[in-house]
Amino acid sequence: MAMLIVARLLSGVALGSALGTFTMYTVEVTTPKARNSLGGMAQMAIIFGIMLSQTSSLGLSRPPLWRLLFAFSGVLSVLNMALLYFCVESPKWLAMNGKLADARDSLQQLRRGTDCTAEFEQLTSSVMINNTSELATGANNGNSTKTSSVIDVMLGRTPDNLRHQLVVTIVVMASQQTSGISGVSFYSSTLFNSISKPSESDAFTIPTLAQILASVLAISGTLVMPLCMVLATYIGRRPLMIWSHTVMALCCVLISVGSIVGLNALTITMVFVYYAAFFVGPGPIPWVCPNEMTPTYAVGAVCAVGGSVNYVIIFVMGLVFSPLLDALGGYTFLIFGVANLLSALFCLLYLPETKDCQVADVAKLHSVGLHSVLGAKYR
Repeated sequence: MAMLIVARLLSGVALGSALGTFTMYTVEVTTPKARNSLGGMAQMAIIFGIMLSQTSSLGLSRPPLWRLLFAFSGVLSVLNMALLYFCVESPKWLAMNGKLADARDSLQQLRRGTDCTAEFEQLTSSVMINNTSELATGANNGNSTKTSSVIDVMLGRTPDNLRHQLVVTIVVMASQQTSGISGVSFYSSTLFNSISKPSESDAFTIPTLAQILASVLAISGTLVMPLCMVLATYIGRRPLMIWSHTVMALCCVLISVGSIVGLNALTITMVFVYYAAFFVGPGPIPWVCPNEMTPTYAVGAVCAVGGSVNYVIIFVMGLVFSPLLDALGGYTFLIFGVANLLSALFCLLYLPETKDCQVADVAKLHSVGLHSVLGAKYR
């Protein structure tokens, strides 16, 4: 047991570091139009990993084969380390560290077959502006570091006022989990069994069939995730978040109604619609938002705060969902319905639209403290 705890701790720290680095790297190497599609790959990979682990456990869950599941994660990590050898370094990171020639070569590798002169000039100018701002602030505060720590961001000790970016990141990351998705994922069998108690004489009960369909939906959601990310590229991040949370709120109400009055078909159908709405908006978009509206020097710290909030709420939801389901029964999802409505309202008032926008422009526009984006000058 002690070995499992230590391994879980180490893998958790590694996961947080890798995920934060991945989302930051994606923003720095992609164009604004492709950013959402590739940035959402983080959530898509998580969903695919869950599906892969659940599928593998069907034949490896008994002793001593369950140990192979843990070993398989190590194999994937070694494979990933080998593949990273072929990964191009971030041009923005190279430029920030004064390696302009290497930054140009790296950008040319990423934009193979095209003239990237204009993009490189824009990149270097944005880095120079950031460095100038940081040096000015460092002269006043006695701190000339190129990046801001989590403490600096939390206390407001940054060249720009990043209160709006920090609050939005925390809330959208939290809303991804307060929507109830983790509870449904962790306790799908408990949920479906609460709808219809299985009989020992039944080979295929409603919960059994529902769990099979949920697995099919997870696979389908993984496959259609790229389409959802393309949809966000054309429609915009903010409208998708608003409508997705609204649809999820409606689904939560209908799940409760179906559970209370005994309409099993309605409950199961709404669970699937609920999953589909999650895949469109709250699934991939929160992982992309911090990188699209935060200056380079603070994006790592803001992502760290947002990711920590996300994982803490996943842990809390794993603890409270089952007791809530036991205590409230069908009324449980009314709580998540209210949470989704509040999330939709927050996105309407505070979430900036970053579709087809340069990160520097969005960061400059919204680095003025917490404010409503409904005002004309913030559109």
